[in-house]
Amino acid sequence: MPSRLDRVALAFYGPVALALAFADLAVRGNPAYVVQRYIPAVLAGVYEAPFIYRPLAPWLIQTVTSLGGLTPLGGLAFMRFSGLFFSLVTFHLFLRTWHSAGLALGATLAMAALLPLTFTNSWPVPGTYLELTLFNLGCLAIAKRWDGLFSATLILAALNRETSAFLWLLWAATRFHELPLRVWFLRAAALGAAWMAVFAGLRWVWGFRPYKFFVLWQNLNYLRVFDSTIEPRLRVFGWFWLAIVAVPAVLAVRGARLPGASPMARFAAILAFAFVALCLATASIVEPRVLVPIFPLFAPAAIYFVATQTGSLSKGAPAG
Repeated sequence: MPSRLDRVALAFYGPVALALAFADLAVRGNPAYVVQRYIPAVLAGVYEAPFIYRPLAPWLIQTVTSLGGLTPLGGLAFMRFSGLFFSLVTFHLFLRTWHSAGLALGATLAMAALLPLTFTNSWPVPGTYLELTLFNLGCLAIAKRWDGLFSATLILAALNRETSAFLWLLWAATRFHELPLRVWFLRAAALGAAWMAVFAGLRWVWGFRPYKFFVLWQNLNYLRVFDSTIEPRLRVFGWFWLAIVAVPAVLAVRGARLPGASPMARFAAILAFAFVALCLATASIVEPRVLVPIFPLFAPAAIYFVATQTGSLSKGAPAG
């Protein structure tokens, strides 16, 4: 049952999400691009790859706009707020699997404090906070061993972004130690097939369109902070990656090394580092929004370390 502090936290996440959504839409210079060009083009199958293979957020925004009688920008703003609110709520619920309401509240607000570092690209890519919400929900389902919820979440996440494959990897690594081998294999194969059906189906419907995939050298170039030949904002945004990753990564490493850390905490931390490496090689470093899944991936080990050091480990080790 939710405690009184849980209810207070969930109510508090409303204004926090509102503040973040306002800042998000105010900082970016061209939110109208999303509703005037991006959403119609993605849903019509004429936008560039890989965005054309990520239809869930555009479809949700268009649906909310139509059903709610909102203007297109109003629909975008509402979905921006909703994505942020539910990303905070699901992160809190995920951490409450093992920890106190106070610790979950503190960790969730710490994540919220880092999210403005992702407000760097010129227009608000609509699937960012939906991705964070779905990753949080998927990790919650793994921690609770709710495979039905996980299956639905994985399919929705696959419709939003290809990085959803990391959810399947986390499920497979964690549940391998919990299920009979035959059951694990059949479920892992079924989940993998469902994810691949979405991945391949979108490319079959719209056709395969190549795009620049490997951008490691470009990203490393942006880290040359004193190179005057590179646009100043790009040199700054590149280092936002380190600002976002550094503390969660250090805490997760220390937590994963503790004797009581669970398999899920350790696997998730490993996958978080793999995720960061993949993003560095294949995604633009000046768009830190791509890093949002590291929060739920680093969280089990990182918060476990904080809990052990502060004496607030009230509900046992992560996923224990």
